[in-house]
Amino acid sequence: MLRPFQSLRYAIVLGVALCISLPALLLGSFAARDRYVAAYGERVTAPLKQYAELLVHELALPLWNVDAEPALQLTDAILNNPDVVLIRVDDAALGHFVDREFPERRRGDAVLERREIRRDGKLLGYVTIEFATGRVESEFNAEAVKLAVTILVQLVASFILILLLLENRLITPIAELRDAAQRLANG
Repeated sequence: MLRPFQSLRYAIVLGVALCISLPALLLGSFAARDRYVAAYGERVTAPLKQYAELLVHELALPLWNVDAEPALQLTDAILNNPDVVLIRVDDAALGHFVDREFPERRRGDAVLERREIRRDGKLLGYVTIEFATGRVESEFNAEAVKLAVTILVQLVASFILILLLLENRLITPIAELRDAAQRLANG
């Protein structure tokens, strides 16, 4: 059977633990999710769309002239990004025009962007670019671990400090008061 003094300590410890940990866990998970969405947009979606747009505009003339050399130079420059796995340019009439692929970069999910290449309203071909999300996801996971460790350290430190404060300012004086009342009652 718990004495009132012990149940008070238990209630305070439980209350402090819940009041500190629940908001931190909820806010920490929302912060991590928001950071992931932002990082995904900055590091995957935006570059993929930019590269696709660049290829659509810059490959119209080489495709029109059936000159693969400028197209190869442009695709090789874009493939310097380690997240780009594949760039494929198809001529609407002739089929494959440029096809560059690095399958060893394919980690995580594959995100594809396919666009039409047009000149003066005439369809010349298509460009397909593939991004791998593995590197971005591994960097995000490392950041999430750092965030979790930081939150955990802050929670433990806050919990210890609050408990020490409550022990010195509340629990100990109540225990002394209880002991004095007991001594007074005993005579």
